Amino acid sequence: MSLLSERSACAGQCRPTSSVSHGASAVGLAGLVLWLGLARHQGWSAPVYSLAAAMACAVPTILWSVVMDKVHQRPSTGLSWHSPNSGQGLWAISAVKLIGFWAIWAAIALVYCVFRWYWRGPYIFAMDVLAQAVPGLLLLSIAYVSWIDRYLVAPKDGAWHFGAYICGVPGWSGAAIADFARAWAVKAFFLAFMLSILPGSYAMVVARPWDEILASPFALATWFIALMFVFDIMFGTMGYVLTLRPLDAHIRSAEPRLAGWVAALICYPPFVLMGEGRVFDARFATFGEENWVHWLPNSLIVQAIWGGDVGAVDGNLCLVDCRLRAPLFQPYAPRHHYARALCVQQAPSLCVQSDILVAVGRAFLGDERQADRHDPQLRCHGLYQRSLLLARQDRREAPIL
Repeated sequence: MSLLSERSACAGQCRPTSSVSHGASAVGLAGLVLWLGLARHQGWSAPVYSLAAAMACAVPTILWSVVMDKVHQRPSTGLSWHSPNSGQGLWAISAVKLIGFWAIWAAIALVYCVFRWYWRGPYIFAMDVLAQAVPGLLLLSIAYVSWIDRYLVAPKDGAWHFGAYICGVPGWSGAAIADFARAWAVKAFFLAFMLSILPGSYAMVVARPWDEILASPFALATWFIALMFVFDIMFGTMGYVLTLRPLDAHIRSAEPRLAGWVAALICYPPFVLMGEGRVFDARFATFGEENWVHWLPNSLIVQAIWGGDVGAVDGNLCLVDCRLRAPLFQPYAPRHHYARALCVQQAPSLCVQSDILVAVGRAFLGDERQADRHDPQLRCHGLYQRSLLLARQDRREAPIL
């Protein structure tokens, strides 16, 4: 078997299936592109219009998923539309769940208030948006929980267990509460971050004049990369917002191991260990963001080739993100599954050959077992084959968070 055919066969066996259909991703992307074109024409670059862009991405995706893909009828939603629950006890369950939801929201609000980086720079926009959304969320939560509990096969979920613990209702589970808290910790941390970077990235794409964009290969590549990040951010933001069971996008679980949390959090504020002047800053003495222009100063053709290559890599990452983090991606499935899926999807295109990345990936995924180097899958070598191997390994470690 040739190298290419072996790689293709292995990919077909191991590559995870996205819960987002091609149609849902395509219409969401189309809605976003149409809005960006309209916004550039009208000059709609203010922060509030970035929220409208996210809605332009989310609404078509939701409609396609419900009408065409019928995601609300999947067994994985945990809903039974044909045999609704009834009885006075159901209202008691809903009341306890609402207490659980409101309590976790209050805890999140307290964290936002105590940690002051949420009140500096771009995070101020995120805090303003979330603060204005609170009254509507409180009212909508009453209607939503009362309605959804009628169709839930198992209405006593993590929110109920947390509410039962607060109210002293017997039957609550500490493990269920821990899962519930971890999932909302992920959502609270990353939703605030996504909202904070939404206006700046959006304005960079919408407000920059065409003469500046087309002034040089570097300017064009920079704008294209910003456009890819806007796609990434819009899908990611709505993915963190729309964690609803009728969309089969409810929170399944979150990473329970410290290794996964450390590997994720060092990449985001307030940590950002690879930022300027930080311990993992790889751009020291490389002339900053324009370093490749500095090293390729005399050839527009070479700059164009290099810029196209950088843009293609970033575009590939964006396409992966649109498939895995679109509003209806299987949210918060155990994070090692998401990371493995990302590696498997990216590696064929990026062809990264790095044992360092594999080691980091092992720390992130929590896999301490060493791969058998005589395994036939490793004959192709590189991150691609290693990622496929990791995707097949079962999760063995005990939770530590």
